[in-house]
Amino acid sequence: MRNKSFVISLISIFSILVLVYVTYKFNIHYYLTASMIILISMIPVYFSFENRKPDSKEVVVIAIITALAVVSRVAFIALPTIKPVIAVIMLSGFAFGPSAGFLCGSTTAFVSNFMFSQGAWTPWQMLAYGLAGLIAGLLSKANLITGKNRVTSAVLGFILVMLVVGPVLDLGSVFLMSNVVTLKRIALFLSSGLVMNVPLAISTAVTLFLITGSMMKKLERVQIKYGIFN
Repeated sequence: MRNKSFVISLISIFSILVLVYVTYKFNIHYYLTASMIILISMIPVYFSFENRKPDSKEVVVIAIITALAVVSRVAFIALPTIKPVIAVIMLSGFAFGPSAGFLCGSTTAFVSNFMFSQGAWTPWQMLAYGLAGLIAGLLSKANLITGKNRVTSAVLGFILVMLVVGPVLDLGSVFLMSNVVTLKRIALFLSSGLVMNVPLAISTAVTLFLITGSMMKKLERVQIKYGIFN
């Protein structure tokens, strides 16, 4: 399984290099290239999960928590800067690991955009949301932050939104809205994005502080009862 994952990773890297060369050679718009690179970079994670031959129970659990994350985003459609969706995605990573966290995050962005509208920004959202679940899962797997302490979980949620989720989404805006990408323009978008990122980070932290304890107990009970994600 590790050999197959390694080969898939090499193929993905090679594909990205070819895509960059073709973009440079034929002057293809860079935002399309950036979106394609993001989609290609997701392949190894999806392949790793599928190659593990997950139990049907695991797929159902991921589908349920993803549906919960989608609802938590759509329910706050009138409040674009205040959403608990990142918190729910992080909890899936804490409970079920990095692959499940990434799958939950990226799928949540894609599915919920049928309500918010799909577009060239969707891959960037899939990457940003997926990374939140992936990092939470990696930290939990390493026993650094397991999601059992609501204070540390809340602090991590705030940090992830401010340093990962928000900047990735802002970087996507740079590629989508700018004719020329420069460090100055990137810095401008990142600074202007604070207006959206700070409230989102606060709402994520508050949500994790309020529900981490009860949610983690329920998710761990499901994990133990059905013997999944071991």
